[in-house]
Amino acid sequence: MTPPKSLLVSLEFPPQHGGVGNYYYHVCKHLPAGSIVVLAPTSAQAPAFDVKQPFTIIREPRLNRLLTPSRLILVNWWRQWRVYRAIRQSIKVHRVTLLHVGHVLPLGTIALLLKRWRKLPYLLYAHGLDILLPQRSVRKKALLKRIIRQAHGLVSNSNFTREALLKLGGRADTIAVVYPCPNLTDTRVPVDRLEHLRRTHRLDGKRVILTVGRLVERKGHDQIIRALPAVRQRVPNATYLVVGNGPYRHRLQQLVNQYRLGEHVTFLDRVDETQLAACFEVCDVFAMPSRQIGPDVEGFGMVYLEAGLFGKPAVAGESGGATEAVLNNLTGITVNPNDTAAISAALIKLLTDRAYAGRLGFQAMQRVLEMFTWDHQVEKLQKLLQR
Repeated sequence: MTPPKSLLVSLEFPPQHGGVGNYYYHVCKHLPAGSIVVLAPTSAQAPAFDVKQPFTIIREPRLNRLLTPSRLILVNWWRQWRVYRAIRQSIKVHRVTLLHVGHVLPLGTIALLLKRWRKLPYLLYAHGLDILLPQRSVRKKALLKRIIRQAHGLVSNSNFTREALLKLGGRADTIAVVYPCPNLTDTRVPVDRLEHLRRTHRLDGKRVILTVGRLVERKGHDQIIRALPAVRQRVPNATYLVVGNGPYRHRLQQLVNQYRLGEHVTFLDRVDETQLAACFEVCDVFAMPSRQIGPDVEGFGMVYLEAGLFGKPAVAGESGGATEAVLNNLTGITVNPNDTAAISAALIKLLTDRAYAGRLGFQAMQRVLEMFTWDHQVEKLQKLLQR
């Protein structure tokens, strides 16, 4: 059966950086040719990016205004009304029969209007925080439930997010779990890049713990820094490599200074794809003991899979969807993310027992190659589209 002609509306899409935008890009890229059109915000780099894509991308400046909500409710309503008109025009031009909603709020509100006034069904995507955060407001939670219950289908990035959708009134038979997949597909790293990384950051002869991710509190970088002194007592050549930037950087640097770890913790703000691959290749253990901070939680954690693709075992927090990305004692070790001693023990085990770490890393790589490919994941979405 041929899938319906679809329009994806998203506030995030490449060349804009971000995991959600990349998720939608790969979904669109792996759907049948001509089956989907994308409506996304404008950017200076967009024209050069768009012409290279196998699907149509419409850049809509009115979407940009939704990225920065106003404090005035009437202003937000007016902006949403203008976006409604832009979406309606794209639906008409491209003869769209199904809307893909990339953001529960505010785009879900517009989808409700289109369903009521235009009888257009919609597919709703959920990633975790986007459906947890609005529940702090009684009004937004009620709206969220309505948007979810009225959806033709629901796409979640993990079983953790799926359970959250069910609690909000989603129907089990309308939900497809479509996991994000690694964007790094080439694990071959030029020797000169590896040597440059080791030489520049004094990694020769070191046992490297790696974290890749935005520097925010829930990712657990601080817990690894707290665990590192105990790790170094057992593994004196252990060092911690942190890739990413974000608002928590200053606090992390304070912890490094407090524990006198300046020579054993390295921060890399920005890296290109080849440099990132070199970081995965050079590390011995990937560690990101994520924890829930208020409604902010790890919806899944694709970066664990990227580490697995390089055959690296992971340490993950028992929180959110991270336990779906890392299977305890199979592809890594899951720990209580608030237990520094447990994190230390997991790191010591993986850094000292090379046979055990090698087995977990190999199993992690096998699992990624067998289960976490975009072809395999988008196939689940296509089955939902053909309902």
